[in-house]
Amino acid sequence: MLWSPSAGTFIGYNEITDGNVLPLPWDQTYKFAWSNFLSVLNQKYGDNPLLVSISIAGPTAGSEEMIMPNDGNTCPCHVTNGCAANCGSPQLQPNGLTPSQMWNQLLLNHYGPAYTNSNRAFVEEWENAIDLYEGIFHNLTLVVTPGNGEGFPFDSGMTNANPLCQYSKDSSCTAIACILSYFQNYHSENGNGKACQVSGLSGGIVTLTNGDAGMAGVRFLSAQSEMANPWDQILGGAQFDHGFSFTTDPEQEEFAVLANFFNGTLAVIGTATFPSLFTNAPGESPVNFPLTTSAPLNYLQVYNQDVLYAEGNGCVVITNGAAGQTISVSAQDLLNAANQLLFTIGQKPYPPGAIPSYPPACSNSAPAPCMPP
Repeated sequence: MLWSPSAGTFIGYNEITDGNVLPLPWDQTYKFAWSNFLSVLNQKYGDNPLLVSISIAGPTAGSEEMIMPNDGNTCPCHVTNGCAANCGSPQLQPNGLTPSQMWNQLLLNHYGPAYTNSNRAFVEEWENAIDLYEGIFHNLTLVVTPGNGEGFPFDSGMTNANPLCQYSKDSSCTAIACILSYFQNYHSENGNGKACQVSGLSGGIVTLTNGDAGMAGVRFLSAQSEMANPWDQILGGAQFDHGFSFTTDPEQEEFAVLANFFNGTLAVIGTATFPSLFTNAPGESPVNFPLTTSAPLNYLQVYNQDVLYAEGNGCVVITNGAAGQTISVSAQDLLNAANQLLFTIGQKPYPPGAIPSYPPACSNSAPAPCMPP
């Protein structure tokens, strides 16, 4: 690898990018070009009522998530799909260094030894990005996307009292928690709101006892700011990690992802059409641990292919309980239920008459008894 002052080359990074050469978060040429792009974007679309939110990005690699090439996600065997998404032990890049060793060299070249073996530079550039978006945009919701808290290059163990990092207790999550704290505590002067989301939402109940940040962290931040001034509240949301319609059991996958999303909220009780929809799912609770209350949530992003799948497919039987309970639903039933539930669990729930209702595509009632002629 050539030690460029403006870019780093990482082979086998498992996030989707348009190449192996990534701009460095602190490079002034890159930051200037990114700032100009955002300014032009705001000039063209900033007052368009259809634009309601924008994800903060810049000091990133393949997406707006707080994930950079590191020893766990970057290994040459990814190029040939010869290994799992997580590399396991650190693997050498073609230059003979691990990704964290490469970052140390890049940090040493730019900052000097004080910044090596530390995520300090990434924290500073994320705080700069938050300030940049706040300065350019107005009357939008600014969104941060922390991932699972393990996306930064350095993850040494440490004592950490932050509730978002009690599972791994490492320096990567600590750095991301620091960025989220900065985001949580700044007050917009341009009428911008705030939101936090996970863009890799999958099935399996995630809490702050079995993971860092992630969906549980989104719920935690949303709950912490629930009673704040509306401009200082942090809206909570998520995006499906992948289309459920691409899996072998689409409706079961959809249910599992929704159960994870709504865990820790009052939505686990389901709707009038599907009462107790998530109540019996393994690990499901209306309490947002480690808090003792339920969390508010505000939005959920699904893939357009899943919407089309839901429109064209009917009822199936899925398992919705730890004891093997089943229910007959369609993919559209589950999307409709999620839509209804989001109206009921925001910081200011909608009145009942304003919440949409949908007839079920599937019946879970016993058939009427056969009457003799």
